Amino acid sequence: MAACVPSGPSPIGPRESFRGLVNGVGDGAVVTTACGGPGWEGRLGRAVSGQTVAATRDASGLGFTGDNGAVFVEANSSAQVVQLREWDVPVAFPSYVEVPCDGAGVVVFDPCFGFVGCRGGAKAHAVKVRFINIAL
Repeated sequence: MAACVPSGPSPIGPRESFRGLVNGVGDGAVVTTACGGPGWEGRLGRAVSGQTVAATRDASGLGFTGDNGAVFVEANSSAQVVQLREWDVPVAFPSYVEVPCDGAGVVVFDPCFGFVGCRGGAKAHAVKVRFINIAL
């Protein structure tokens, strides 16, 4: 398997393979939350500010832009997205979106969100994350 070489900032374009990064990491990334008070299973809260999402071109990446020139980031099936416009440029994790206070989740990097639609074999990349509440 070839090593991934960061491609540096450049516009996201069509027919490019990619992988998503949460806080600079793929699967296994940690997203910290701050949910005060007593906890319970399934409780939702907000992510702590200062965290990031980004996408990087990667020939062996599981995502593919297809005919689209965009990647949208959706945290934990919220239907609220952040658009990435350039490769390798971290943007703020969407702290206005409700996410689990603790436990497993996913952050989806999707070139097909909403009005854009899937064309040309576009595929999303789901990054498995762990939400950790630091307010306990």
